Amino acid sequence: MGLDPELTSARAVGFRAVMDWLEGGKRVARSGLAERINLDTWALVRKQRKWFRRLDLAKEGE
Repeated sequence: MGLDPELTSARAVGFRAVMDWLEGGKRVARSGLAERINLDTWALVRKQRKWFRRLDLAKEGE
């Protein structure tokens, strides 16, 4: 496709899944693309929550 995977934007949630699908990859089918992006988003949320907890920045009650 001509998009550079080294660009900062390539680290966005869903980028790899969409690129794989556009290039005819077998890891993500069109029907599962939104679900894959949703799962990747929640993985990032869990990672950030853990990071915020370590910095004591999480809201109380979480």
